[in-house]
Amino acid sequence: MATPRVVINSAALAEFLYAPGTGPVTRALILAAEDVFQTMKVRCPVSPHGSTGADGQHHPSGTLRSSLEARIVGQGPTLAAEVGSWTVDYATFVEYGTKPHDIRPKDPNGVLVFWVKGRKVTTKLVHHPGTRAQPFIRPALDILHGRTYRAA
Repeated sequence: MATPRVVINSAALAEFLYAPGTGPVTRALILAAEDVFQTMKVRCPVSPHGSTGADGQHHPSGTLRSSLEARIVGQGPTLAAEVGSWTVDYATFVEYGTKPHDIRPKDPNGVLVFWVKGRKVTTKLVHHPGTRAQPFIRPALDILHGRTYRAA
């Protein structure tokens, strides 16, 4: 009696599982990334007046939310989803908040310039009270806990 033999073509299996856009692993990852992305966009706070980033530049209202994106990177077993913002520098401050801190001009002889209620203000030092955390990244990731994605 012959012994049953199973031969797995690992290259063909990997191609089937991870084929860009069509493999079941790729499709399931895209679905999961889209869920996280949509939840982040819904939960992302929007300041009615815009904000100033760590770069000192004013960002119009909704800049952080509109900068969010989801992308699939890697291939085969290293396939991964990235969801976040790669164009603004203050998402971490929004997510975790900030402690009270002093803000000084980058140039020791310079001044800070900003607007308060339509009035231009210049000063050499701001005692910032800090900001409260407004989590939108972690709660979006938490939706995946225990969820199963099936790519049809």
